Amino acid sequence: MAARFWVGGTGTWNSSTTTNWSATSGGSGGASAPTSADTVTFDTNSGTGTVTIGTGAVCLTTTGNNNLTFSFGSNFLTVGSQKVTILTTGTSFTTPTDWNNASNNIYLIGGGGGSSGSVASGSSRAGGGGGGGGGFRLLTNQTISGAVAYAIGAGGTAGLIGGGTGGTGGTTTWNTTNTATGGSGGTATTAPTSVGGAGGTGTYTGGTGGSGSAANIALTSHSGGGGGGSAGVNGNGGNGGNGVTNTVNTYFHGGGGGNGGGSAGGNAVVGTSGSGGNNSLGSGGGASVSSGNGLAGSNGGGGSGSGGNNLATGGRGSTGIEILGSFGSGGGNGGGAAPSGLIAFGSGGGGRHVTTTGSTNAGTVGSQGAIIIVYTPSSAPAVNSNFFFLFG
Repeated sequence: MAARFWVGGTGTWNSSTTTNWSATSGGSGGASAPTSADTVTFDTNSGTGTVTIGTGAVCLTTTGNNNLTFSFGSNFLTVGSQKVTILTTGTSFTTPTDWNNASNNIYLIGGGGGSSGSVASGSSRAGGGGGGGGGFRLLTNQTISGAVAYAIGAGGTAGLIGGGTGGTGGTTTWNTTNTATGGSGGTATTAPTSVGGAGGTGTYTGGTGGSGSAANIALTSHSGGGGGGSAGVNGNGGNGGNGVTNTVNTYFHGGGGGNGGGSAGGNAVVGTSGSGGNNSLGSGGGASVSSGNGLAGSNGGGGSGSGGNNLATGGRGSTGIEILGSFGSGGGNGGGAAPSGLIAFGSGGGGRHVTTTGSTNAGTVGSQGAIIIVYTPSSAPAVNSNFFFLFG
């Protein structure tokens, strides 16, 4: 057994390409591609980008994901005795010839809700409410054959400037009747109110988005709530944290909730943004900040809210590791401007702020859902090697 570490960011994992494989964390590429006896690790030295799964990709175990995007297309990755693929586009799944009706799990993740735009009318003002996390449904030992219809829930749209409600995330559907619904969009009004969107439903429910701060006080700034975490294998998603009111143009946003079974994002206070909620293992939430961009979560933790200036981005919610050690649902995004890079499956969007002079911002989008399929291949039919010749 050998250890293999992914390095260099974007690349292809198949049976022969060696470019992105190292024998040590952060080492030089060029090590042989993993075999079925080798362990694979994605860590902070793996880089960023997309890992494209090609023909013959195999390993004994996988650990971590460093928030890399995995693109499977029509291919499967073999991990130990199981095969896995992730559906993010398309509408029809072709049943593999080695499909096992008695040993499979299908994980549905709904789309995350978008956050609302912030709003102000005179002294009445409210930061954007965070979007709700996507719902999650587990299907076990599904009997299928031929082509199976499915749909992937889209991420909810961003609410418009001036209090537009965030869009509801789309419903992820398998074989017509099995669903994980998307999280609802956040809202903000001149009443003034700011409310985070409800989480989507399924076997478990996504986290509710955090509320933006709201008050009828002139010359105050108001920050947005964090996005709710997607539900997952280990339970409901964590709720997003709330924003805070301030008397100057510095903004401290709520943290995103952790993914399934994780904790809520932290509420912001003047001077410090809300931290991201942890995953079900009690870790992974992005740390709070006093200025600048929020910090991304890891392994299903939520991103922290941004702090300080109006251009700072919220921390990205992260991809969980609860499925085969490297795949899962997403933590919620921290409040603030939309983060760049990978947004994990089912993450609610983080809300934005109102300035002391009443300038407002559009909300941010939620992230799309996905279907993760894991099965143990059926045994190949036995071949009868005994021949009998009858002579009359």
